[in-house]
Amino acid sequence: MHIKSEEVMYQGILDYAREFKKYEGKTDEQIEMEMNEFKKTPMKTLKALQQLIADVRENVDMIYAPTFVVQARHDKMINTESANIIYENIESVKKEIKWYEESGHVITLDKERDQLHEDIYAFLEKLDWHN
Repeated sequence: MHIKSEEVMYQGILDYAREFKKYEGKTDEQIEMEMNEFKKTPMKTLKALQQLIADVRENVDMIYAPTFVVQARHDKMINTESANIIYENIESVKKEIKWYEESGHVITLDKERDQLHEDIYAFLEKLDWHN
């Protein structure tokens, strides 16, 4: 929900890629070699991503469907305040927000992934599916 400069976004992508390669179990040497190749790839999509963020923020009040907003406390890729902006501005009557205190950007792969799955299931179970 917050628009960052292309440079800041690009650095976040590099940081995330480096961390993911560590997660894959690659050696430092292999990671640096792959990162050097990765840096040669132009990031033409960042401008489009900035526009998408602006469009979503402008129209988030058009969301009326039940919404479960989740946010990792240690997310370094996005401004975590985005979760509060989404939660506060959607028009859904049925909405919840949950913070995952031990997780980073990709909650589905992080320490609290099992809790996330349970929480999503619990939210879905609360919905009236007969309308």
